[in-house]
Amino acid sequence: MPFQYLPPAMVAELVYRAVFWRNMFPLKNGISPTQSPGEIVLNRKLDYNTHCRVEPFQYVQTHEEHDNSMTPRTVGAIATRPTGDGSYNFFSLQTGRILNRREFTFLPLPAEAIDRMHHLARRAKAATTLTFTNRDNIDLDTLYADLERDEDDLPLDALTAGVDDDDDEDDEDYEQPDSESDEDDGENAGVVDEGNEEDEDESIENDDPTGVDDITSNDDDDEDDNDDDDEEETNDDAMETPGVDNINENNDDDVEPDRDDDAVPDNSGDGAVLDNSEVESTTAAEPTTLRRSGRSTKGKSSKYDNDYVHTTISSDKINVMNPSMFSKGAVDKVTGVIQPKTGDKSKPAQITCNVFTTCGDELRTNDQILLLNIDSTSDCGYDETIMAQTDAEWLFLTEHLGWGEGLMSEQHDIEQEEEFLFTTEQMNWKKGLKIFGDKGEEAIQKELQQIHDMDGFQPKHWYELTKEQRSDALKYLMYLKEKRDGRIKGRGCADGRKQRAYIPKAEASSPTATLQGIMLTCMVDAYEKRDVATVDIPGAFLQTKVPEDDRDVHVVLDGRMAELLAKISPGDYQKFVHQHRGQSHIYCKLNVSLYGTLKAALLFWKKLSAYLKEQGFTVNPYDWCVANKDINGKQCTVVWHVDDLKISHVDSSVIDEVIENLRSEFGRVGDLTVNRGKVHDYLGMELDFSDTNSFVVNMEKYFDEVLKDLPEDMDGTAVTPAAEYLFKTRDDAPKLDEERAALFHRVTAQLLFASQRARPDLRTAVSFLTKRVQNPDEDDYKKLARAIKYVRRTKFLKLKVEAHRLDQNHWFIDGAFAVHQDMKSHTGAYMTFGKGMVNGASSAQKINTTSSTEAEVVAVHDNMPAILWTRYFMEAQGYPLKPSVVHQDNQSAILLGTNGKGSSGKRTRHMNI
Repeated sequence: MPFQYLPPAMVAELVYRAVFWRNMFPLKNGISPTQSPGEIVLNRKLDYNTHCRVEPFQYVQTHEEHDNSMTPRTVGAIATRPTGDGSYNFFSLQTGRILNRREFTFLPLPAEAIDRMHHLARRAKAATTLTFTNRDNIDLDTLYADLERDEDDLPLDALTAGVDDDDDEDDEDYEQPDSESDEDDGENAGVVDEGNEEDEDESIENDDPTGVDDITSNDDDDEDDNDDDDEEETNDDAMETPGVDNINENNDDDVEPDRDDDAVPDNSGDGAVLDNSEVESTTAAEPTTLRRSGRSTKGKSSKYDNDYVHTTISSDKINVMNPSMFSKGAVDKVTGVIQPKTGDKSKPAQITCNVFTTCGDELRTNDQILLLNIDSTSDCGYDETIMAQTDAEWLFLTEHLGWGEGLMSEQHDIEQEEEFLFTTEQMNWKKGLKIFGDKGEEAIQKELQQIHDMDGFQPKHWYELTKEQRSDALKYLMYLKEKRDGRIKGRGCADGRKQRAYIPKAEASSPTATLQGIMLTCMVDAYEKRDVATVDIPGAFLQTKVPEDDRDVHVVLDGRMAELLAKISPGDYQKFVHQHRGQSHIYCKLNVSLYGTLKAALLFWKKLSAYLKEQGFTVNPYDWCVANKDINGKQCTVVWHVDDLKISHVDSSVIDEVIENLRSEFGRVGDLTVNRGKVHDYLGMELDFSDTNSFVVNMEKYFDEVLKDLPEDMDGTAVTPAAEYLFKTRDDAPKLDEERAALFHRVTAQLLFASQRARPDLRTAVSFLTKRVQNPDEDDYKKLARAIKYVRRTKFLKLKVEAHRLDQNHWFIDGAFAVHQDMKSHTGAYMTFGKGMVNGASSAQKINTTSSTEAEVVAVHDNMPAILWTRYFMEAQGYPLKPSVVHQDNQSAILLGTNGKGSSGKRTRHMNI
């Protein structure tokens, strides 16, 4: 078996498989020496082509029903067992559910599939070992350790008919019973058989993403159809907290399971101490471990110990607490050294606690477990139990904040996420509290205080919400980051992925300023010698109310975060806090937009646009994030990207007035961040207006970050970003390993960001590299290394833009004929108003052409949308353009563009110009 540990659904399938094959062979003491139980009861005869086509744990791509949509046509899965009717059961690596399919394609097992299986096992909090118990949850290996094995415990091949030569049963005396029974429906119990329908409704972020009950867990998560949401019962095992409601354990399905409960309440002040007499019996030679049942067993350890963090801790790092407050562990086994009391001459006792196998259990109230502080600097990396929350963080930063320029792959593994956490220098709030302590709590409380001050949370009792509303409630996420000055910054957001189910993308997309629009307005600012200011609106989304006619959005805060919210204003929140699975929870209705919700950016854009229109500004119809107003006979222009604004006017006092008006409208959360002067850091670019009539885009600091910590094989310099063989590829070139492929992807995205802004000289090389990020090879890596060497040599270069006139622009367009491997041509374009490129492109053409002349004509055609948009935008800004001048180096293409069919020849007569 290639997997080290399995999700519960996979374990259940292994049990079904064992039963299936045991019933496919006649048993020695069965009622027939020739017919198997399956044949007698189900009329199921063993057939190689039907039952043995697929080996267990074979990787396949199952064939799914499809149409012309973007729905995947195949799903990666692991074979589990035959069902007897010609179909097979598979474990879906996408959803964690069991699929029943007849059509599939065999493929070699990739390493990504093994990692995905382990990832699903960790999310399901699967045990690292298989334990067989009786109905009282007593380990059978322990119960029958001293008994001799009987025939029922022998291997299956030792019990099949014909193995024992002494079998003298007379076959002729056997009377075959009626075997016309239908197939037993119970054989496929727990299997989801939906034909070839896509299993897209099941989300893998749940506690148990498999859709199959965890056979090793004592949690009762089954849905109770008779559950009355308005009825509360007393739970003897729940903690009693004054002023806090308790939820009946029968309502476990009503509250979304916590996916990353890696934080524990602070019990350092409880003074809990282990009695030394109780510790003496658990020595290092015979350690005590906690089993899933909560009972102690001796001498047992996990074979996966090396996969998890091992650390030795002193007595001041051990707390004993009630298991109802236990959060799910992140390690398999931790060894703790408990120091004896002062004056006690006994030796320190060492105990081993198997924390991982207790995850998700309902232990007895009087049981005690150890809470251990895990060393965050361990070689094994950060806690794996925050993976689900890391997924939400990845989604928030890449999709809502636009990190990665759209190149981030949807499939990212643990190593990529570790790198991601490192580069962002922020962490999950539960881990942050362990590291930052009180400073972390202060940062969280400050972030929650902002929402409270804006009346953002309207607390609700859990029973006031319908079951659907509780299920749709968004989890409130918090991240902590240490600033350079030592301050701890908290950033809260909602996990808005659930909203995708009912909010179409078209209704959630928010306009943002185009890069071309920003460059053109900067060019006008420099030409007219305007004063420029950049402004950042604090808490922009918190200042945006949710429309009353919108669907209600609820969030749920859990653990310490719910307690900190109640601490801010006990009279408003405390009575709404309830206990669920040993943790505090509170539901709140959102009255304001919140980072992470799908419509937050759109609602703020509407609010800011409406405000500017009230102030007399007119929005440019060709860029909805550019607005203009004539003030004192001169134009004032406001450009914004979400909450980052650029304001320009020839009179600095006008800008002061505009900023004061913005402060009165949007300064309720905090004071606006305003930058005045000639140099501005805006949207990742350093804009310098120091020179007369021109501005400079400088990204040298950005390149310093890009060049940091690159591998040694990218050292050195180069005089050009690419060689003449840039577009040449080899089919037999060796592919990059996973780590280097991730590096290739990341660095290419960073170069793309810079090439679109300050470094157009990189565009041709980057245009090729971006097409290779999905499956890069060694040749691609060398081409990226050359581009990096060129950047290292020329990182000081800046883009300087200067307009000679605002009514005349020039386009330089060229086409390189058949330079790509598929014989397609390449287009390059450059637009200027005098000096420096304001707009341009470098991309492969979409069609094959028959001549260089045709390639030149296609190049102009590909850039016509940009040519026309520039004219429309500048005219809406109040600067109408004369006819744009297009420069080309192909006389035939110029004649075709000027005279049309009149200059068409034998090789171009198929072109309708």
